[in-house]
Amino acid sequence: MTDIKPIFLILLIVIFIFGLSHAENKSLKLDRSDQFEIVRTDDGYITYVIGRVVFKTETGFIYCDSARWDKGNSVILTGKVLIDDEDYRIAADSIDYQLNQEEMWAFGEKVELWSYQDSIFAVSNNAYYNEKDQFFKMIERPVLYIKYPDSAQMFEVIADEINYYADTKDAEASGNVKISSNDFSSQSGMANMKTDGELLNLTKKPSVTKDESTISGEIITVHFDDKYIEYIDVIDSAQGDFREPTDTTNTFYDESKLQGDNIKVYFEYGIMNFIICYGQAYAWYYPSPRGGTEIHENSVSGDTIKMFIDNESLKKVHVIDGAVGRYLTSKDSMQDSSLVKIVDTIDYNSKFIEYAIEDSLITLKRAAHVTSGMVTLDAHHILFDTEENIIEAYSADIEADTVVDPYLLSEELQPNIIPVILRDKADEIFGDYLIYSVDTKKGRIIQSKTNFDKGYYYGKKLFREDKDIFYVDNGRFTTCSADEVHFH
Repeated sequence: MTDIKPIFLILLIVIFIFGLSHAENKSLKLDRSDQFEIVRTDDGYITYVIGRVVFKTETGFIYCDSARWDKGNSVILTGKVLIDDEDYRIAADSIDYQLNQEEMWAFGEKVELWSYQDSIFAVSNNAYYNEKDQFFKMIERPVLYIKYPDSAQMFEVIADEINYYADTKDAEASGNVKISSNDFSSQSGMANMKTDGELLNLTKKPSVTKDESTISGEIITVHFDDKYIEYIDVIDSAQGDFREPTDTTNTFYDESKLQGDNIKVYFEYGIMNFIICYGQAYAWYYPSPRGGTEIHENSVSGDTIKMFIDNESLKKVHVIDGAVGRYLTSKDSMQDSSLVKIVDTIDYNSKFIEYAIEDSLITLKRAAHVTSGMVTLDAHHILFDTEENIIEAYSADIEADTVVDPYLLSEELQPNIIPVILRDKADEIFGDYLIYSVDTKKGRIIQSKTNFDKGYYYGKKLFREDKDIFYVDNGRFTTCSADEVHFH
């Protein structure tokens, strides 16, 4: 009969050696130290290493002043600890390294973690790192640098807590999160970011500031294209405050405010060039008085508002569907030795509004209506020059950038879509073209019909010289109100 004891003994030795070899995969090898001591305990042997300690790993070295080493299981490193791995670097005052679990806890006045492959660098007074899951966590106001050490593209993230997942390149920051770069800065209660620089999600009262402008909302998503911001998407309760200097010394600023359900801000090579706001959209524009006392404000609302920007300057604003606006002018005036503030208000609406900033021109298209005091104006197409306070109205579409003899407009605008109708209390003037001064209350209308003092004046040209004085050229008077007059 064969004796199985030697075979069994050999098998146990093989299992032991294999198990020891497997455990040693994450074990350390002591490379050097000033002294060490091995102490036997109930659980095995503990090695105490002191003085200029160097451990060698499969992928790097560990340096420290002293260590408590439970071979194959764990090591507690203290005093100027540095783990210099081929993939990462950790510096701390002390590190509790659980070799069998492939995880560690680092503590100190300044704990530093640098992941070479992910180009991230983190600083705190503590850190947890899991080698197997490629995950680290820091609390107590850590600082994370993304795209480190490229200072031109680097992001700085400061938060109460930061988590990083290397396998998906996701960074999570929570609790009073502040992010800054050369291009923008942000604040929020929560931030999720792809560290390859493609996407940044901000929640919990987020806001983003770029140059002199700030946007906020319930959720903000920043999209990046290579090294530039491509666009910013603000979802729910969106608001934007935009400021642009009007002089090289940055003394005076034009300001715009935007509110709506959603706002999208688009960029070209990192420079803002287009903004769209939709869902109960509102906008306010405040041109700088440039040291003067006269204040202007133009406010609009509609289903959709678009802002067109060129060379970092707002050029024009479009309001689409349900477009309503108000233009306010406020100035100081001396009356009876007293300083009085005079406010003029012009209300307007149409299906489409364009405000050209440089030209100080408001364009109303389709079912256009303007109210100034007791005077109202209806037309298909209205132009309001806010600098000159001049209003022009047309009964049909006109060619852009063309000069038309006003006396020929009655023929050019036929057939009219909506006649030009000027109303002043009970007085009405009809025509195809009107030019009117808001300041002087004087104007001219072409191809007109007016209801005045229980009679009707018809004429190719009609001028209003004063409140109660009209001049009619090539005209006639009748008390018949029919379009085809029975007598005159």
